[in-house]
Amino acid sequence: MAIHVLEYLEQACEVTPDKPAFIDMEESLSYRQVMNQAKAVAAAIGHTFSAIRRPVMVFSDRNVSSLVSFLGIAYSGNFYVPVDVHMPKARIELFFETLHPECVICLKKDVALAKETAGECPIIIYEESMGEVADEGRLRAIREQMIDTDPLYLIFTSGSTGTPKGVIKSQRSVLAFMEQFLKVTGIGSDDVLGGQAPFDFDVSAKDIYVTLAAGATLMVLPKSYFSFPKKLMNCLEEKKVTTLIWAVSALSIVAAHKALDYKAPTRIKRVLFSGEVLPIAHLNYWKEHLPHTTFVNLYAPTEVTGNCTYYVVDRDFKEDETLPLGKPFPNVEVMVLDQQGRRIEPGQTGEIYVRGAFLSMGYYENEERTKGAYVQNPLQHAYPELVYKTGDLALLDEEGEYHFLTREDFQIKYNGHRIELGEIETAVYSIDGVDSCACVYLKEHKKIFLFVCGKELDQKKVFVELKDRIPKYMFPGKIIVLEEMPFSKNLKIDRQKLLNMALEIAEKRKRR
Repeated sequence: MAIHVLEYLEQACEVTPDKPAFIDMEESLSYRQVMNQAKAVAAAIGHTFSAIRRPVMVFSDRNVSSLVSFLGIAYSGNFYVPVDVHMPKARIELFFETLHPECVICLKKDVALAKETAGECPIIIYEESMGEVADEGRLRAIREQMIDTDPLYLIFTSGSTGTPKGVIKSQRSVLAFMEQFLKVTGIGSDDVLGGQAPFDFDVSAKDIYVTLAAGATLMVLPKSYFSFPKKLMNCLEEKKVTTLIWAVSALSIVAAHKALDYKAPTRIKRVLFSGEVLPIAHLNYWKEHLPHTTFVNLYAPTEVTGNCTYYVVDRDFKEDETLPLGKPFPNVEVMVLDQQGRRIEPGQTGEIYVRGAFLSMGYYENEERTKGAYVQNPLQHAYPELVYKTGDLALLDEEGEYHFLTREDFQIKYNGHRIELGEIETAVYSIDGVDSCACVYLKEHKKIFLFVCGKELDQKKVFVELKDRIPKYMFPGKIIVLEEMPFSKNLKIDRQKLLNMALEIAEKRKRR
């Protein structure tokens, strides 16, 4: 087994040096070019500071230069931190306060942003670094000092307090996951991945390192194409994309716009999705248009590298059903435990815990939060063993399959009953014509707000259809039909924005 992800790149470069590795809408780089340019970035970093295992920030966008920068940082013996250039400046400044990175890498066009937010932090301009010549002896010396528990990258994820958490991923966790992911999915050197995930979200690591490990090709899809799904379908067909590892919301956008009616890409062999619960109506739409494609439901929080469970869709589902989480990847265990730390029985709900080599290292410079999430295995007290306490709830059905229900903090006490907002959303998605929906709960007003989108939908239709699908005590206090559902930059439903909308509506009613 490899001990550094750069071995993936170097092995692919030996076998197919001139094969395209990374492609965006403006540039295509072969494996040889990626390796040489990454080493040039490493040389530029070496001229800026000599330490290793330190954070280096990358002002990233949907381009191959960001990917080269990541690998260049790995060559330098440090770990990369992607930060989207379109992010609000105040949030970028918060990242700098948390990290105190050794330097920043950015394109010329982003130098002004870097100077505004980086303070005294040194700035490396990517285009200028391409003129550097790598010292191969120094690179070898750095590699000899590296071990597989060293950090590879850090991803910021939103915290419940509003303060972002920096989740650190090690070489070992990425390597361990990739070994099993390739076996399970069958992705190989002939595949072309259509990359949807922003680089500052953990899903993108699958795109990057699956590509390198398989000797495949990664096509970085423009974010704008998800607002114009016909362009997206044309791109997938023209670039001969075979594999999609997408967020659920990206699949839902295509389904809501009926983009596959316009053109169903002919080379898609597998569609792997994660992030949220995929509505069965949207899954069925994709299956109808891509009948020979394999669909796989993936699950894992950011704190678990890649994914910890997978379910290959092997039967038809009704629209009021949910997909199972499936089984754990090899070399990882998923436990669903009750509040007393015991395994649940069929019909019961419990919290998901994960143990194994896929776990991340914890939160950067945040010992208190790390200790709260990475806890001693409740089923094992004889020796120290940390597991990740996800805060996600799952149900064990009578067939022995686990189903994701909701976040623990999405479970509420309402009308005297403990309910999951996700259960209401599943029922809403079974209504004909619903493209997307989300529930939020205003505790101070004791009211559930249901937001829903879809053509030819109105409050009356949703009300009439829903009252036959859920018990009265679960019924939302307010149903709001939107023309367009707000999505975050990683194409998840923006629940914070919906919560703010609900609060504004509730406060207006209160003032009347």
